[in-house]
Amino acid sequence: MLIDAINEIFKIVTTGNKKYKMWMGFLSVLALIGISFVFTQIDQGLIATNMRDQVSWGWYIANFTFLVGLAAAAVVLVIPYYIYNYKPIGEIVLIGEIMAVAAVSMCLMFILLDMGSAERFWHLIPYIGIFNWPGSILTWDVIVLNMYLVLNLTLVIYALAKTYAGKPY
Repeated sequence: MLIDAINEIFKIVTTGNKKYKMWMGFLSVLALIGISFVFTQIDQGLIATNMRDQVSWGWYIANFTFLVGLAAAAVVLVIPYYIYNYKPIGEIVLIGEIMAVAAVSMCLMFILLDMGSAERFWHLIPYIGIFNWPGSILTWDVIVLNMYLVLNLTLVIYALAKTYAGKPY
């Protein structure tokens, strides 16, 4: 069932006219450029971005804050729909949940990038990064965002499985 759904989604994404394929190619090139910049930062650290001690609240933290708010906005849709059984917003709940999953995933990536180097991530893990637990707000952000990601993924998978089976969610 899951393989069929993935194949169906892949078919939908890869079909389109010439303009669509050009747009997807352009976005793919932009993504590859971004990935190359990430590898440059992993190699050189935050010095590659000019975000050092003087500019600690840079691009990554600004995007992190925005995306946390975007992910939290999904709660505005989910609570009335699932808890209060308010069905008129049913069509947009799934879109909101998928946006929340994407936003939380990007938040976690921005935290990883803001640390400057991927090998510093272990400092955010409770009891392993003992020097930062429980005093670091960033550690709490990582814990809460991971729990919220699991919750949102569960809701999205449930809704997609119900929709694919032809049942209301």
